[in-house]
Amino acid sequence: MFLMRVGLFFQAYGRATFVVARLMGYKIRRVHRTWGDILLLGFNALQLDTVRSKMLQHGIALTKEDNEGNLWSFEGGDDTVDETMVQEPTPKNPSPSTPVTVPPQMPDNDDRALAAEVLGFNLASATPMEAMLFLNELQKRYGTKRQ
Repeated sequence: MFLMRVGLFFQAYGRATFVVARLMGYKIRRVHRTWGDILLLGFNALQLDTVRSKMLQHGIALTKEDNEGNLWSFEGGDDTVDETMVQEPTPKNPSPSTPVTVPPQMPDNDDRALAAEVLGFNLASATPMEAMLFLNELQKRYGTKRQ
């Protein structure tokens, strides 16, 4: 089982998610991909020492697999699959039956379109990376018009 650094986060996949979730109380997410679903658990890279310490307390040794510390392996711990620990994905955009209300004080069409996009984005179910990519896209689209 592995922990892999992805940007500012470490991620566990598959059965490894259950070990880390049980030890740390982190959430496991099911992510739909074209080739199938994956189980994913992520945490801030700054928390690695805390995770390592907790694993050691439970007799699980974490071994660095590369010089940079981006890949760690471990064995042991309770990796029993428990579907009640897995969060199902929620839609990122509201369904057609969910109206998005744009505040009436927005003066022009660009502002109304921007407000509709922001209000329609489900931040609560987005990963930090998805939120950053969403913001980056909005900045590309609308940022140059406001400078």
